[in-house]
Amino acid sequence: MNDDLASPALLNHPPRLWKVTGLLWRGLLNLSTLRRILRFLNLPTFIDLVQDNPKFAFKCLTESYLMKGLTVPDRADCFLHNHELLFQRIPTRFLRQILTWGIDIAEFSEGGVRFIVRCGLSRPCGKEGEQSLVLLADGEILYTIAFTVVPGRITGSGCREVILISRIQGEPSLPNAKLKTAQAALARLRFGSVLLSCLEGLALAFGINEIACVSSPLQLSYSPDYADRFKHAYEDLLLERDFVLNELGIYVSPVPMWQRAVDENRPHHATRAQARHALRQKVSDLCRDFLRDLLTSPTSISLNESPQETQSRSPRPPLLSQEEPALARDTSSLSFG
Repeated sequence: MNDDLASPALLNHPPRLWKVTGLLWRGLLNLSTLRRILRFLNLPTFIDLVQDNPKFAFKCLTESYLMKGLTVPDRADCFLHNHELLFQRIPTRFLRQILTWGIDIAEFSEGGVRFIVRCGLSRPCGKEGEQSLVLLADGEILYTIAFTVVPGRITGSGCREVILISRIQGEPSLPNAKLKTAQAALARLRFGSVLLSCLEGLALAFGINEIACVSSPLQLSYSPDYADRFKHAYEDLLLERDFVLNELGIYVSPVPMWQRAVDENRPHHATRAQARHALRQKVSDLCRDFLRDLLTSPTSISLNESPQETQSRSPRPPLLSQEEPALARDTSSLSFG
């Protein structure tokens, strides 16, 4: 049963005048930061975007941007780091498409269902991540993960840059019958897990060595009244993919991600685990290969590792044998986080 409610972020909004006053005040206190952003967004590639959405340039001055606890300079660094990377690595014609209606980076069919993974600018929740990966089944949205490429220091990482997930969102209005069909086609693999594998492929294409995700309490829409739903959407998913919680309250995973080994003592579960493993590998490879063909130089090499290091990186190591839990119920992939 789809019983998701409106996001808590929509509740108890401060008065509009108070929000505008606070935005102007933070802008005055951070004039140099604001100038950096406006100078960058004056590039021709971003002109149309800013004209269509003038608030785009000021989102990191708001109190709610990416995750709780960031300062205005940190928010600005995240914003600029993400868009500067895209500007440097993605050809202009494709970047314009990403900033408007998005591009399809993977397409595959399973169990008679056609799945598409679309990458584009986050809408309408643009303050909860700059980019979004959207999983569609036969043209209908199943799941969304919003992310931003941020400096590694933001997540407590030693890497130069990290992919930070700040929003995980299911589609509450999708009929249960379509959910069941999609879940069966994906070997009952969580929709969020499929998108994490897509994000892994994106990271490999860009040469990014770590993926991070906010914990529930750091998520902008978090409310204690809905703690169980947030835990299911964030902690449960991330722990199943073997993310580790660091001292900043952020879950982190290396790239490539860990993969669970098949439990050979339970053949019927092993078959399901093998199907899931193959599916995760498939969508990761599809996204990686598509983006590697699209990106400009440097080609898929991280700024903090040499080409020799990239070639010698070992494949994703298996963990100790452990059965991956199945979905508990038909709507368990859904959340409103």
